[in-house]
Parts: sequence; C-alpha cells; structure tokens
Amino acid sequence: MYFYILQNMMKKINLEFFCFVLWCFLFLFSSCTAKKQDEDIDLQQVKENSIQVSQPISTSTLIHYWDDYNFKNGEIVNNFPVLEQALINFIGLFPASGKEEISSSIRTMLEKAAVNKEVFNFFKDKYEKYLYDAASPLRNDVYYLSVLEYLVSTPHLSNIEKLRYKMLLELVNKNMPDSVITDFNFLNISGESQSLHHIQSTNKLLLFYDPACPHCAETIAEIGQDPNINTLVNQGKLKIVAICPVGEIKQWKAYRQNIPSNWINGFDKNAYLMKKKLYDIKAFPTLFLIDEKNKVILKDPSLEQFLGWFNR
Repeated sequence: MYFYILQNMMKKINLEFFCFVLWCFLFLFSSCTAKKQDEDIDLQQVKENSIQVSQPISTSTLIHYWDDYNFKNGEIVNNFPVLEQALINFIGLFPASGKEEISSSIRTMLEKAAVNKEVFNFFKDKYEKYLYDAASPLRNDVYYLSVLEYLVSTPHLSNIEKLRYKMLLELVNKNMPDSVITDFNFLNISGESQSLHHIQSTNKLLLFYDPACPHCAETIAEIGQDPNINTLVNQGKLKIVAICPVGEIKQWKAYRQNIPSNWINGFDKNAYLMKKKLYDIKAFPTLFLIDEKNKVILKDPSLEQFLGWFNR
C-alpha cells in the first residue's frame, strides 16, 4: 500500500514537473515570437510619440485614466495598437506623480484588465517591454517594481506563471535608489585590488562596460568630452569608476586607451559580479550614480538623464 501511495506521489510530481517544463518552453517560445514581431517597432521613437508631463498632476488623473476603457468588450482585442499608445501615454504621466499614486494606479488598471485574459497578458507584456527592456527609452526599474509586486501577488496568475516574475522582482530590487549600493572588489589598472565603497567622492558614477560594445565606446567618449563633467572630475567632486565585468583581461588591458586617464578603470577578473548577479545589468553600458555615502541616486539612467542630473 505504501508503495502504491509513493508511486502515485511520484507520478504527480513528474506531472507537475512536466507542466513546469512545458510552461517554460511555451513562455520562451512566445517571448521569442513576440520579440520578433516587435522588431518592426522603433523603441527609440516611443518617447517622441508619448505624452511627457513634468508638472505635478492630480491623483485622480492617474487612477481614473483607464475609466473609459471597457476591457470586458471582446472587440477591444482588435484595438491593441490603440491600447499600446494609451499605455505609453499613461507611463508618460508617471514622472509627474508620486510613487504611491503610480503603484496604486498600476494595480487598479491591471485589476480592471484582468476581466479579459488576453488584454491582461497584453498589458503585462507591454509593461515589461517599455519599463524593463534595455532598448526602451522609458525603462525605469522603480516603475516596473510596482508591476512586478502586483504580478507576484495577483490571483490572476498561476504559481508557475509567477515564478519568472518572482525572479525578476528579486533582480530588479537590487541597488534601487536610496539603497546602499552593493560593494565589490576589482582589479585596477595598476594591478591592485580596490573596493567600490572605499572610493571617496561627493558623487561617483559607476559605469559597467564591455570592450566589444560599440555603444559603450560612444557613451564613454560623450561623458569624457562633457565640459561640466570634466570640471567636476578635476575638482574631485565626481569620480567615474568604469568597470569591465566580462571578457578576458587581455581585452580589458587593450581597451584602456579608450578610458579617460582621470577615470578609475577596473576589471572583475573572476567574473564575480555576473556570476553572483550582484547587479541587474540588462545591457552595456549600465550606469549608477552614487552619493558620498554610497547610496544610489540614479539606477540605470539614460545618458541624457545622467547628464541632466548635473545640469538641474
């Protein structure tokens, strides 16, 4: 009898495991398909076509933004381009709103969309595309955190569906603004081990780069040529720490001519940062602006946002 019970338990476990593997396969397949379809959409034009609001708006504007959309209507799935533009404009209101208002409005609209599984999945995927995709000019981990917090707690997704979002939530939560940035050691150009936290400055820019990345070279050159940034660096008010966390040490040494001499250039020779996933590095380059107490000011800002912070 015990053998029979054990056998049934094993069958159940195997079935659940099979379902999980199948779900992962379907998820990856659908994700790749969706990505291929989205290749026709130029993400860099998104910001130009969206509403950008800088002045504070009322709480009701954000909470009631989706009131006129009837997600119960089955015909709404034929208007996904309209919904996508509406979502872009909705995200465009976030900078003029408070954190709690943003979080509450996201939960409200996703609950409203949950009456239609297809619409709910559409918004779920588009939030990731615009707020988390490295190529999106609207990407913002602070905003996407609210989406993930909802997705891991909602009854509208199965436990298996939530697994990926739980992992993403853990990753996104790392090194958020106002938190103390994760410390690590790196090899500097003199061959010495150095710690990020021990670098003293009013502000620090942590820049992760890959020598094989053309966009990294462009970003490094643009920051290095900015007169305001150079003045702050020369005055000792800003230290720029450029870290190569990938590749071979020979590549890093060969690339050092591309790093300005008044920057700190480092290499993670054991690939510790990437192996341990200490940082959420979606793409290269990835930037972090840090204060004198090693607290994060800006997480993964665009170059425009980083330069704009010093020209406020």
